[in-house]
Amino acid sequence: MSRRIPLACLLMIFLAGCRTTLAPAPFPEPLPESAVIQEDPRPANLLTSLEALRQKRAALQADVKLAVDGPDTHLRSNFILGAENPNQLYIEIISFMQQTLAILITDGHRYEFIRANGKSLKTGRVRSNLLWKAAAIPLPLENTLGVILGVPEWDYGKPVLQASESESGELTLLVSEPEGGYSQFTFDKTEHLVRVTQLDGKGKVRWVVNYSDWQTVDGDDFPHELAMEFPGTRTQVRVSYRDVVLNPAFPEGFFAVGSAN
Repeated sequence: MSRRIPLACLLMIFLAGCRTTLAPAPFPEPLPESAVIQEDPRPANLLTSLEALRQKRAALQADVKLAVDGPDTHLRSNFILGAENPNQLYIEIISFMQQTLAILITDGHRYEFIRANGKSLKTGRVRSNLLWKAAAIPLPLENTLGVILGVPEWDYGKPVLQASESESGELTLLVSEPEGGYSQFTFDKTEHLVRVTQLDGKGKVRWVVNYSDWQTVDGDDFPHELAMEFPGTRTQVRVSYRDVVLNPAFPEGFFAVGSAN
């Protein structure tokens, strides 16, 4: 594992047409899309397939290139990512000389920052805004694994509130979130999930992620490019994967926190 991330990022981490609706649902603005009738089996079938894919994709290992741009932030970094449900992350931070500077680990409850000499530099309780503190990315930690794996966390037993189809053949489904608000899932003609939009209860966009550059990994079409937008903070994030391994067999204790001396 040999990739680098700017030292500045280390400091940031630890600075602490017409549409048929099945039920009324808010949209930020009307979408120029054609009707999808209630009897159309595609919305339910797509969500069933997405739930099966979520069960299938449980972990990922990859080289990552990250770009974050906001009013006061312009980050560019490369690193190695290990991720596994639920909310377990491993980031290896490498110098320009290809030497390990530090490792950031979270088991979903606590995090630990370990220096190259194996000494624990900082530990603490994981909070929802960990990515904001780490790299000015305003994505809640509870949404992170779903975004990384391209299969959003959601109660797949809930009904579709609204479904509409664009002229290009993209099908967009509106569903409600368990804790309030809504999500839109957009699928292309090949049934790839190409966009997820999360909205609050008034239809205001919280964040959007677009998926592209689909490549086959172990028989699974996996998106290697993610483009995220956060209107509230005017932040844009781009993630590029390479050397992707899906469902790797991480060693026992790989995400353990508190193991450093």
